[in-house]
Amino acid sequence: SFYDWDGKTLVYEHNFVENGIGCDAKTISGPQVSGIAAIGANLIAVGIHTGTILLFEISSDSTQLVCRIVDSQRRHIEPVSDVASTSMMLHHAEKSSPSEVLVSGDELGRLNIWNLGSSGDGLVHRTSIDPDEKTGPVTAICLWNKVEQGVILSGFMNGSIKLFSITSGKILVDIAAHGAWITGMDLASQSGVFVSCAEDGFIRVWQLSTTGKIIEHRHSKPIQNLVMAGVKFIDPRGVSLAMSSYDSRKIRIFSKKS
Repeated sequence: SFYDWDGKTLVYEHNFVENGIGCDAKTISGPQVSGIAAIGANLIAVGIHTGTILLFEISSDSTQLVCRIVDSQRRHIEPVSDVASTSMMLHHAEKSSPSEVLVSGDELGRLNIWNLGSSGDGLVHRTSIDPDEKTGPVTAICLWNKVEQGVILSGFMNGSIKLFSITSGKILVDIAAHGAWITGMDLASQSGVFVSCAEDGFIRVWQLSTTGKIIEHRHSKPIQNLVMAGVKFIDPRGVSLAMSSYDSRKIRIFSKKS
């Protein structure tokens, strides 16, 4: 479902059953969405339980917002678990060009890298990163575009965070970041501050760099008597962050000490 900016007006509702997308036979459950990301000026990519990425276009006329599906791509054989997007310069032969990049992950642990097509209304699959049996499903994805090759930060069920090159798909770093399922990650785009949380009860703060070590651990904070469900910076420099938890209506805010 798509709503306007304040959540009061329903703009568009995509009915899976009416559009030929049935239940998941493996889990005997209804249609599920896992992962949503804005890409380009007016597109939204949505990952679903069939392993498909749906691409919606948002436009407006004189009176209201209009939403329609413009592309559907299936490269995952397992349900999509998260998607993330960024804008970056991609290098082709002797020239460089700006490109919109989308990365999707699934419950098998596979990552797929996509570009927005030249026409701007469809996804073009570029490469896949094969799963590692030891890590389990992809649970969270962030993208960093401040280095030439671009960086995928992917969290996994076993608590590891892996960094891959966006341009080549090659692994850059493998970190034993947490002792349990990673439930949330976020990246402050202006500063390169990166945060992760997991079912081991820790929030960990990291720093990405364009020189020297690409990532360094900066801070850990134990959170007692709560199972964290997600974490998100509330400013582009990563000074403050919000954390949600299971079975709680509260959003807890943490700020960096001055």
